[in-house]
Amino acid sequence: MKRLLTSLLATATLAGCMQSQIPVARSFDYSEQERMQAIQHWDVLAERQALAISALSSRFTGPLYVAPAPIKSPFAEVFNQLLISRLIEHGVPVTQSKSSSTILTTHFQLVKHKAQRDSRAAAGSATGLALGGMAVAGAVNQWSEPMLVAVPLLIAGDLTGGRAVSPTASELAVTTRVTDFNNILFSKSATYYVNGADARHYEPDEAAEALQLTTQP
Repeated sequence: MKRLLTSLLATATLAGCMQSQIPVARSFDYSEQERMQAIQHWDVLAERQALAISALSSRFTGPLYVAPAPIKSPFAEVFNQLLISRLIEHGVPVTQSKSSSTILTTHFQLVKHKAQRDSRAAAGSATGLALGGMAVAGAVNQWSEPMLVAVPLLIAGDLTGGRAVSPTASELAVTTRVTDFNNILFSKSATYYVNGADARHYEPDEAAEALQLTTQP
């Protein structure tokens, strides 16, 4: 144990001695972002937006008019219809009259990154892995049934890896906005990864093809 503490102290000391003439680049803190791969995922977004809008519906001066999708694309058109359905389910008055003073608009932007982007593990992962390995080695020597040491490791793998997916070079930003007599009452944005092969579903295309969503591991 003394050797381990000595090694950790030495590493920390060396790290503190490092200097740079310019600001050192660092990544953002660990965070997660969902990846859309199915129409059901579009419906989840519509549900989230509709639920938030319904909480403010008492402030509307009239029924809500949902403006047509700003672009012609599979996602824009389907999302608009899903949003109308979810709004009605949550009791929000919806009208087809364009003269309504309360208007809902949607805005979409697909961003395609070209630069190589890093996706690194959360801070402390390497240390945790090393200490976990040491604990496993000790358990193997001490436990009467060494194979039992694999059980907590398998459980941890299921909990952390079951939802893990790789990031993509394409991202989608979606904003839903409600105005009443030109006053903005509601605006909510969300960002998602989308599969590169599905990018056309989110881009303007007068001759948009039928939806054939791909799935990547």
